[in-house]
Amino acid sequence: MAKSNIRDKLVAAGLELFHTKGYNACGVSDITDAAEVPKGSFYNHFKSKELLALAVLDLYQSMLGRLPKWKNQILIDGVNPFHGKAGNFTPANVGNMSTSQFVEALAPGARVVKAFNHMLVSNLEADPVVNGARRVAFISADDDGAKKRVQALLENCGYSVVDLGNLRDGGLIQQAGGPIAGRDFFERG
Repeated sequence: MAKSNIRDKLVAAGLELFHTKGYNACGVSDITDAAEVPKGSFYNHFKSKELLALAVLDLYQSMLGRLPKWKNQILIDGVNPFHGKAGNFTPANVGNMSTSQFVEALAPGARVVKAFNHMLVSNLEADPVVNGARRVAFISADDDGAKKRVQALLENCGYSVVDLGNLRDGGLIQQAGGPIAGRDFFERG
C-alpha cells in the first residue's frame, strides 16, 4: 500500500470519527482501526492526533470548496476552525476576516448566516426554554433576507434571537475568541 494512500485513509477516518464520536472520544487506535491500517503507520504520517485534526480541517475545507455552487441557498455557519494542540487551541488565522467570511469564501453563492457559534454543545442540546426564560441565539449575516429566515427558524425552536449585525463584525463577536463565545445568555419575559 502506498504511503499517501495510508495517509488519505487516516485523514478520511479521522474526519468520520471526529464528526460521529467527537474529537476527544476517539483515540489513535480507533482511527487506525477505522482506516484499516496498522497502528504504527499512524506515526509515520502524524506526530500526534492534533496534527491529524489539522489535516482533517484541511480536508473539510477542500470538500466545502468542491461542493456544487450554492445557488443562493442559506448556509448556517456554526463552526470554529481551530489550530493548535489539545488544551491550547486558537482560532485559525484568517486575516482580518471573521471565520464565517472565510467559510463564505469557500462556498460561493451561499447566503451565510453565523448562528449557534457562541454556544457550548451541551447548551445547544438542552431545551432553549429554562424556567420560563428563553436561551439567546446570536446571529449575524450580510444578507438580511437570509438572516430573517434563520431568525424565524430559531424563534420557532424557542430561542430568543439577537442580531449582531454583519458577518464580519457580528461573526467576530460570537466566534471562538470573541467576547460572547461559550457564554449562556437568557431573556426573561
